[in-house]
Amino acid sequence: MRISALLIAIVGLFSLYALHACLRHRREGDPILLHFKRWPGKNGPLKPGLALRLRDTPELGGFDVRSDERRIREIPFLSVERSLWLTRGADTVLIEIEVVVTSTDEAQEALFRKATTTSMADVDHIYRWGKEIGVDVGDMNLVPRGMREEDLGALRVLDFVRNNVRVQIRGSIPVLDLARRIDFKIRAQPDVSPEGLLARAPVIVTFTPSACSVPILSSVPIHLVAHDPAGQSLEYEFESSTGKVERRGGHSDDPTTFFTNHESGTASLKVTCFSESLLFQTATTQIEVFE
Repeated sequence: MRISALLIAIVGLFSLYALHACLRHRREGDPILLHFKRWPGKNGPLKPGLALRLRDTPELGGFDVRSDERRIREIPFLSVERSLWLTRGADTVLIEIEVVVTSTDEAQEALFRKATTTSMADVDHIYRWGKEIGVDVGDMNLVPRGMREEDLGALRVLDFVRNNVRVQIRGSIPVLDLARRIDFKIRAQPDVSPEGLLARAPVIVTFTPSACSVPILSSVPIHLVAHDPAGQSLEYEFESSTGKVERRGGHSDDPTTFFTNHESGTASLKVTCFSESLLFQTATTQIEVFE
């Protein structure tokens, strides 16, 4: 039995290795990946995020926000991703912005990762380099494979990366001018080092409960004070191991409250503050909940 199990494990490992080698061979032979190490913008300076506001973007005039979500990615590298869904009558625009806080090289990897979500080895059959047909956006950009230069006025799908910021745009309207506007906003930001980027992140001064212990089915105020070095407004997201945390409004002096449920024990709370530029800071605290 042990020998059989060992043989099965060996065969399984060999199969995984063979599959990995096959994918690696296909990817290394892919024209888009072949020159990855020579993409423009390698080892470049970082940009302190991107604050995309509808009021400052004429191409989005008349659009309303249907959803605006942010999330932190920690694998394979640290980044913040913003997904924006906009509508104007029957028109729809989807914008995804990812700010990679580590390096421009990893932002370029994020561009490829997003492009290969549906077809890891066949990106070359789905996309082409936009710069080959005059798409002057980003350090690198991808457009649908069949796109021609004379059709760029009708371009509705565009992925690009500029420094450490990855952008994906999907729309029912032409998006090239919008992409150029967003690219200009990124380029207009000052160059910073990783340490300089960290210095521009929001600062959480206090995140503490007004009481160390509370009974079940009750509530307790949370003292939360935070600010942004650049004076940008902050968005707050909360996590709790039990119960829930709620905040009324988005200003630093708005009340934050922890509501307990029927569970007793130690409640672990976490707050994440996002700046408009998609820089972030987190803090944690604990409260004992008793019956």
